[in-house]
Amino acid sequence: MSARARRFRFWLVFLLAMALAGAAAAGVYRMRRVQAGGGLPVAPVRHGDFLVVVRCRGELTAAHSVQIVAPVVPNLRIVWTAPAGVPVNAGDAVVRFDPSSAQQQLAEKQAGLEPLLSNSRRTRRGRYLIRGRLAPPSCRGAEAG
Repeated sequence: MSARARRFRFWLVFLLAMALAGAAAAGVYRMRRVQAGGGLPVAPVRHGDFLVVVRCRGELTAAHSVQIVAPVVPNLRIVWTAPAGVPVNAGDAVVRFDPSSAQQQLAEKQAGLEPLLSNSRRTRRGRYLIRGRLAPPSCRGAEAG
């Protein structure tokens, strides 16, 4: 084989390999572009009332949401909630709870506080605590040790 034929053959194989590599790259590019689209339906968006009914399964999430936490009261009962779909602003009532259980818990805590307050009043009147027991005013100078 002559040198000219070898050179021609080299360039022919080289160009064929480059064309094959280019075709493979174009195929990979197109396949990734199709996969990235995912085949999901899209539509232009505009501000206004939503007048289309969409029947499909899935989960809707809000663009802006705030977490609301209920008070820590046992046996909490909801007596009123804001109507669904109504926009609320900061400070608006969203849920109202039955106040009876909270009032009962407050009364129990106040009843438990009464003996402590009376004990505190006694110690202020002149009695002092020595080793956990009330001592008469005559032991005022005594040490607890």
